[in-house]
Amino acid sequence: YTFVLGLESFPIINLGGVFIVFSLGADDVYVMSDKWKSTRAIMTRASTTEVAIKSLPSAITATLMTSFTTSIGFFATNVSDIVCIRLFGTFCGLLIAVDYVLSVLLLSP
Repeated sequence: YTFVLGLESFPIINLGGVFIVFSLGADDVYVMSDKWKSTRAIMTRASTTEVAIKSLPSAITATLMTSFTTSIGFFATNVSDIVCIRLFGTFCGLLIAVDYVLSVLLLSP
């Protein structure tokens, strides 16, 4: 946070962002596993690779849209005159972007 953006202060409210990211990460896991299960139910005789090729692009797109819009919503707080709110929005926006990248890398086979 300080190293990447050069921001010196870290308001205590930013710790609340961790809980936001946990809930968004849980949603990503649910969407990806649900897409996988529904594709597996349709393609019962398909290999794991074939199921992944069919299910993951739509799951990754769905989680991208939710993560992107949520991240943009937090980055929109940068117009606030209150420094603490601006820092919170920037921190949460970055957390959500990193959460999406990690979800895709760790949950996709």
